[in-house]
Amino acid sequence: MPIIPARLTTLVAAGALLSTILAAPSAQAADEPHPVVNGGFTLVGRGYGHGRGMSQWGSYQQATEGRGWQQIVAFYYPGANLQTRAASTIRVGTYGLTGATARVAAEAGLTVTDGAGQTIALPLADAGVPITSWEVSLPSQTGTATTATLWFRTATARKALRSTVSGKWTFTDTDGSLTAQNASGKNVATYLGRFTGHRSGSGITPVLATTLEDYTRQVVPWENYTNWPVQAQAAQSVAARSYGAWYIAHPRTSLYDICDTTSCQVFGGISKETSQTRDGVAASAGRVLTHNGAVVRSEFSASNGGQIAAGGVPYTSVAADPYEMRLPTSVTTWQGSVSAAKLQARWPQVGTVRRLVVTGRDGRGQCGGRVTALRLEGSLGTASITPSQLSPLVSGWKGNYFTIADGPDALSRDVSGDGRSELLHRDPNGHLMASDASSGTAFAAPRRIGSGWGGFTAVFAGPFTSDRIADLLALDTTGQLKLYPSRGAGWGTATVVGRGLTGVRTPSLAPGLAAGKPAVVAQRTSDGALLRWPVTGGVLAGSPSVVSAAGWAGNQYNLVFAVRDFSGDGIDDVIMRDVNGNLMMARATSTGTLKTPERIGTGWGGFRSIVGVGDMNADGRTDLVARNAAGETRLYPSAPTSPGRFGAPVPLAAALGILVA
Repeated sequence: MPIIPARLTTLVAAGALLSTILAAPSAQAADEPHPVVNGGFTLVGRGYGHGRGMSQWGSYQQATEGRGWQQIVAFYYPGANLQTRAASTIRVGTYGLTGATARVAAEAGLTVTDGAGQTIALPLADAGVPITSWEVSLPSQTGTATTATLWFRTATARKALRSTVSGKWTFTDTDGSLTAQNASGKNVATYLGRFTGHRSGSGITPVLATTLEDYTRQVVPWENYTNWPVQAQAAQSVAARSYGAWYIAHPRTSLYDICDTTSCQVFGGISKETSQTRDGVAASAGRVLTHNGAVVRSEFSASNGGQIAAGGVPYTSVAADPYEMRLPTSVTTWQGSVSAAKLQARWPQVGTVRRLVVTGRDGRGQCGGRVTALRLEGSLGTASITPSQLSPLVSGWKGNYFTIADGPDALSRDVSGDGRSELLHRDPNGHLMASDASSGTAFAAPRRIGSGWGGFTAVFAGPFTSDRIADLLALDTTGQLKLYPSRGAGWGTATVVGRGLTGVRTPSLAPGLAAGKPAVVAQRTSDGALLRWPVTGGVLAGSPSVVSAAGWAGNQYNLVFAVRDFSGDGIDDVIMRDVNGNLMMARATSTGTLKTPERIGTGWGGFRSIVGVGDMNADGRTDLVARNAAGETRLYPSAPTSPGRFGAPVPLAAALGILVA
C-alpha cells in the first residue's frame, strides 16, 4: 500500500504555472539513506493493506465509472474464472466478537441441541423470573474432558440447566437469527445460522455455522462501506464468497473453517446490512472465482496505492491500478512517524540511532515499489529489519508501500507523495517543467510534465487538502483561484476554491498564519499589506483580513511569500525582499500575527524570482531557490547550525524558467 512516484523538488514562484509528473517506476538499485530529523522519521505511504488482489477503493471507483461487477473482478483476478457454487455450509470461529464464549440473548423460539442430537426448547423465565441469556460453559464441578454445561442467567443469578458429555451445545432460533453476546453480557452481533459452543480442553470454542450465501451477507457490510454502489458490493461479494469457500476446503482448525477478524475477513452479522449490500450479494448469488477448477483464495485490501502487489498466485494481477490513481489522495495515501528513541529501544545494539536506510524494494510501482528490507544505523552498529518488524512501532502505519520523508517540511512541497519536495518551473512556452532531486543539493535535468499553464498569473503549491500531500493552486486573470488536487501520479479535476483575488501578487499557502489551518496569503498591490484568506470546508472563507505585522514596510517589499519553518521555531515564516535588495524574514506567532521583520541577507535585488522549496538538505527547515535575469538558478540551503540563515549557495541548471512558489 503506500507510495508513489519518483523524487521531484518543488520550485515555486510568483506568476508561474504548475502541474506535476512523476518519474517512471524502476526497481530498487541503491540504498536510500535517511537521517534522523526532529528526533525521528516521517513515512509517506500509499494504499492501505497488503495490496494483493482486489482493491476495495479501486472497486468503488470502477463502479462509479459504470463498470459492472464482472468487469471489476476480471480486472483484479484476470487468471480466474467465474463459476456457480452449489449450496454449502461454512463454520466461523467468532473469537473476535464474542471472545471464548458461546452466549446468546434469551428470546422466543430459541432451542438448543446437544452433541447427541437431543433438542430442548429454551424457556423465557425461571420460576417467573425472566431469563436474560443462555451460554455454553464448563461444568461447576469436575466432569469428563468433553463435559459442557448449559447455563442461563437472570438479573440476579447464574444457574446450570444441564450438562452433556457429547462436548457441545448448539443454539438455533425459529427465525434463523441469534443475538450473540460476549462474556460480559453485551450484545455484539446478530447472526444468521446455528451457534455452537464446543468444549475444547479447559475452554469453549464458539462457532457459527451458516450457509455460504448467508455468510457472504454477514461479511460484505463489514468489509465495504455500506452506501457504496451495488456493483462494488457485488464484486466484494464474489471476493468474500470465494475466500470463504476456499477455507471450507482448507479449514483453519478441526472445529471451524475461518475466523471472524481481519486475519481472515471481517464477519460481523447482519446489523449493518443495507439495501446496497443485500442487492450486491443477490446480484452475484452463488458466484465464486476458480482457477483450474478449484476455488481461489481471493485476497483483497482496502487500497493498493495505485499498484497491485504480487500475490504469488497465477490468477491475480500484478499491475498498475489506474482506477486507484483517480481517487482522492485522502483515501489512498497516509503519513506515519516513528521516533529514534523508539527504534533504539527496540534495537539497542545499534546505539544512538543516526539513519534509517531502505535497502530493498520489490521493483513494482513508483519509487521502486514496496519496501522489503531496511537497515537501522547507529553509533554502535547496524541492524537489518523488515517492514513487519517496523510496522508496530510506526504511528499511522498502513502498509509497506512508502518512502521516508527527509524532514516534515519536505511534505509542504511534495506533490508526488514520495516524501520529497519537487522543483517545478514554467518555460516561456507555458510548459510546466520538473527537475527531480538527485541529492540534497542537486537536481536532474528538467523534463516537461504539463502544458497550457501560461494563462495563470500565479501558481503555487502546498498541502491544501486533508491528505498532507502538496496540491497546486493557480490564480487566473479574473481573480479565480483554482485547486488542482494531487493524485500522486497526476492531478484531480480542477475546482474553484476562491474568487475575487484581484489586485494582489505573489500568493502562497501558509498554514502557520491561521493557527495551524490552511490559509492563502498574498500582498495587496495598492499598499503592500499582507492579506490572509482562511480555508474553511475546502474553500477560501469570506473576505481577506490584513495580517497584523509590527514594522511592516508595505510597498517597500517587491516580493513576499510564506514558507514553512525557516527560522527553526516550529512556526511558518514570511520572506520579503525590499526595494534595496535586502532579504527580510518576519517570524509568525502562534496567534497568526507577525513579529518585526529582520534582515537575513543582502544583494538579492538581481533575482527575478525567489521561492521556498521545502527541506532539501534534511535539517528540518525550509530552503530557498532563486533565479536571476539570465536564468541562472541557485539553491540556498538553510544553515544547519544557524536557524534563519543560509549555507553556501549551490549553482543549479541554467534556464530553468519561472519558478513555482
